[in-house]
Amino acid sequence: MAGSANDGVIDSRPIADQVHTIIRERILSGQLAGGAPVKDSVLATELGVSRAPVRQALDRLALSGLVIKLPNKPCRVVSIDRESLSELQLLRFADESAAIYFLVANHSDLSPLQDRLEAIDHASESGRWAQIAQADLAFHREVVALTGLPRLISRIDDIFDQVRTWLNSTDPPELIVSTQLQRHVELTELLLEAQRTRDPRPAITAWEAHILGDRREQLASLRATAR
Repeated sequence: MAGSANDGVIDSRPIADQVHTIIRERILSGQLAGGAPVKDSVLATELGVSRAPVRQALDRLALSGLVIKLPNKPCRVVSIDRESLSELQLLRFADESAAIYFLVANHSDLSPLQDRLEAIDHASESGRWAQIAQADLAFHREVVALTGLPRLISRIDDIFDQVRTWLNSTDPPELIVSTQLQRHVELTELLLEAQRTRDPRPAITAWEAHILGDRREQLASLRATAR
């Protein structure tokens, strides 16, 4: 297939899966920006495939929230505004809280988080926001992945993909960049303490402040909009 993400490598996956990977990578890298049209006819020609697998790939991307399907119009890459981000963070907090309950109740091995902390440290030294943000999300995904619960992991992956599209268009406050490692070390310590005491509540409270913190006013606005 022309334009494959792995040029020169034989890919035995179905064509629709390969097309999905290519489009997803373009969205997450910012090559396809929020609001950009995604035309199945253009992609089919570019990739040297029929329109059917492109449409299948776009259907999957719509289900995961990365593109929006419009009647009688091309799909568009999702645009994440502040209200949408607040909703995503609320969903993210719910899923990560569920993961914390599971990890504490089952006394799961948390040692893989150390590698994630080292990645945050390395990213922080680089001073590059994109690298720092990716290391941050990788830490939080690891927390959920340690549960081994496939549906929960799939849900958080979809949420993080949408958060990544927002990260492509924003710059963080300097404070967030400079304290990233410290904050995640503290979260890890609280999670370990929760396992020792068999009480996940202090860790979940810290997670709430970390994920929702300065977005509480936005969440109040979101609740008002939903009424």
